[in-house]
Amino acid sequence: MIELQKNNDRVCLILQPNCSADWQMNKQIIIGVGLVSALVAGSFAAIGAWLILPFAGLEILALSGSLYWVNLHQNYRQILWLEQGRLRIEKGYHRPQQSWQWAINDVAVHVSDDDAGRALSISLSQGASQVEIGEFLTREDSQQLLLTLRQLGLNLRGYSQQESLQA
Repeated sequence: MIELQKNNDRVCLILQPNCSADWQMNKQIIIGVGLVSALVAGSFAAIGAWLILPFAGLEILALSGSLYWVNLHQNYRQILWLEQGRLRIEKGYHRPQQSWQWAINDVAVHVSDDDAGRALSISLSQGASQVEIGEFLTREDSQQLLLTLRQLGLNLRGYSQQESLQA
């Protein structure tokens, strides 16, 4: 998902993975599956098959851990700040964990399209430094990102095995 915010001479471009369910929804799923699992396990335990109880607990534990891990990775953000002739790239969960700052005139956008069904590979570079952005975006979102970067005036360079890149 791409969100563009403009404020006077400052532009903020927020890139984040698509999120189909938030943590509240995931907790409801865990509770629902847990209740059904407890009902089934309780029924089996009542007829003497008590050995199913630890496995029902492990099932809910595995589901909870998996949903938590997915939710954590959906909180990943990449933020591009364009202000006063500078580009600042921030990456991280909940707060910036990596950051780069470059003069906007020296930044080039590199694009490659290796496979027709996959998203574009987009990276920003200045000199020897190169940072990949939007690696979690869908093909449509990566094309929208490329179009937005062009509209913001960044220099585009592309490599493609296909005849042309759209954007």
